[in-house]
Amino acid sequence: MAEDDSILPTKGLFFDETLQQLYESSIDQLLKDLGYNITLYLEPVSQDCPNCGVGPNGKSDGRYNSSNTNTLNGPLNRFFPTGAICPVCAGQGKLLTENTKDWTALIKYSPEEWDNEETGIDKTEVVRLKTRIEALSHINNSVKAKIEGNFYKLEGDPVKKGLQVRTYLSSFWKRIE
Repeated sequence: MAEDDSILPTKGLFFDETLQQLYESSIDQLLKDLGYNITLYLEPVSQDCPNCGVGPNGKSDGRYNSSNTNTLNGPLNRFFPTGAICPVCAGQGKLLTENTKDWTALIKYSPEEWDNEETGIDKTEVVRLKTRIEALSHINNSVKAKIEGNFYKLEGDPVKKGLQVRTYLSSFWKRIE
């Protein structure tokens, strides 16, 4: 049976740009007022060690780099005898720098929509984060997250939620430490 369009309101009179902007500003205000800072840990940034040369195997060649532009006896410039282990990179030939991004998110512990039976993970070990859609690439590329002092890993794919183009991101995280 076909739906009678005459009983429905005229399309576009209620759900307009003003309502969408109100939704977005309200969620943004909730994030600002009730949100918590979370830190996403991304893959560390790798760079060649400035203190030693790098051999063909990608590891330190065991030779001091006399052209090192860092301050003499600084943390990235320490003399060592040829054949010894570089004191800056410990012979790895690379320096890893921590790579983090901070976001504000609404946090829900033990979310009702988490399915214990399907996942096999107790929902008391799970949090749901709601944050801005711009965090999507950082969340997808994160190794772990620090949420209120505890570490979590992403469980499943983040889900976009919202009104048309005014979307936010909902993601589930399992405690790992």
